[in-house]
Amino acid sequence: MSSRVPYTSPEFEAAIVDASALEQWEKAQFQHYRSRTEGKSAVHINDLLACAELAIRCKDVACADECLDKAHKIRPQDPDVHYLLALRQAAQNNSEQALTQLQTAITSITHLRTPDMARLYRLLAQLTLSHSKDLLQATQHLRKGAEIAGGIPFVHCTTRDPQHVTEEQLSFDLAVFDHLFSWEGFPATVKFASVATDSRQQVYVLEHSQRWVFQFNGEGQFIRGLTERQLAGVPFVFPEHSWSLNDIAVAPDGRIFVAGSNDRIHVFGPDWRKLIAYNPPASDKPLRPISLACDTKGTLYVLYLNLPGIHMFAPEGAHLGSFGANTTMPSTDKNYFCGLATDEAGKVYLYDRIHVQVYNPTTGALEETYDVPDSSPEHLDHDDYPFCWNGASLDHNGYLYLANTYEENIAVLDQYGNSFEMIDRMNQQLQTFSLPMDVAVDSQDTLYIADTGNARVVKRS
Repeated sequence: MSSRVPYTSPEFEAAIVDASALEQWEKAQFQHYRSRTEGKSAVHINDLLACAELAIRCKDVACADECLDKAHKIRPQDPDVHYLLALRQAAQNNSEQALTQLQTAITSITHLRTPDMARLYRLLAQLTLSHSKDLLQATQHLRKGAEIAGGIPFVHCTTRDPQHVTEEQLSFDLAVFDHLFSWEGFPATVKFASVATDSRQQVYVLEHSQRWVFQFNGEGQFIRGLTERQLAGVPFVFPEHSWSLNDIAVAPDGRIFVAGSNDRIHVFGPDWRKLIAYNPPASDKPLRPISLACDTKGTLYVLYLNLPGIHMFAPEGAHLGSFGANTTMPSTDKNYFCGLATDEAGKVYLYDRIHVQVYNPTTGALEETYDVPDSSPEHLDHDDYPFCWNGASLDHNGYLYLANTYEENIAVLDQYGNSFEMIDRMNQQLQTFSLPMDVAVDSQDTLYIADTGNARVVKRS
């Protein structure tokens, strides 16, 4: 995608709802840029490149050739010109010529070290894989592109031996690269909305905007990444319309729960092999699961945006009923909750922004209620609030950690519900938190915080 074409416009967002609408949008944009380039002695290179790109998409070879020839004469060292020249060849099924075009360009403009140059290596990696079937060479090309663009510490091509990168892993790397180093020319929107740990101190980070999952070991080394297409296991054109990632939890036996598509909870094995999907309770409207927690027996507890109560699922997926009540928004139709946690005794903690309710799931009885310190209901009508599910987690000493998102800190309660600590940064060297949305504590009582507004996950041993 090119920053010269308005891919971020409301018209484009409306057009991507289906293939035919997108085709009409492309044709209209093509005619617009074609009119800006035809019959004029002086044409801006941005218009030429936008017209060339749309001509390629609309399969007008003659127009693409004309625009690219003019652009090459104006700026022969421009990586974008060479990128589109190679893309034109690839669109005509001339992969060999496209590879030659890229290799020649890379040799002639090696002095450039910009994202524009990095995209040449990215396209070279893709064509090398599709045309030459050389996975090792493709991985090395993408690694080079990532190094030029600034390095990515959570993709396979830069964190492991290229000989050990699979085609599926490289596909994830390509998806991440396209987002982080896109044509738009402004920083990517990355929203780390959830973090979870397992019994082996592995860390799972869920990225909400692009629907990615990252898996790290306890030392912070990247292990695996998955896109929503890999999670779904089926090809589709517009995955964001049927698949969303809201929360993630891990059972003691290693099963991974993901709040995903069509109100279902998807269950994966430790190797990310899909096992089962938990169907939601019956309802006449979308439910949207927003928070998950799993106890030591493998029982899953779920909060739904449009259902009251805490819902229980047996390990095999049977819905066992619900218990509990919201305290902050009982008069609205949102039934909004903020987070779930379980302790070693099997109790369930419902964090709903200004209170924490402690339930016995066997009887459904409310046993205790804690007030969240430094918190007030004044933000409950904030426009972003219904889309902010705050996290809760307990350590082995009974301390409860709460993502106090709009106060931008982590509230820590002791085992009696008293305020113990308010954390707003890891140390003096790191900036303060910005809209932290989730917390997780592993078996060694290491705390992980999804510092969402700062697009990072921080760790406190």
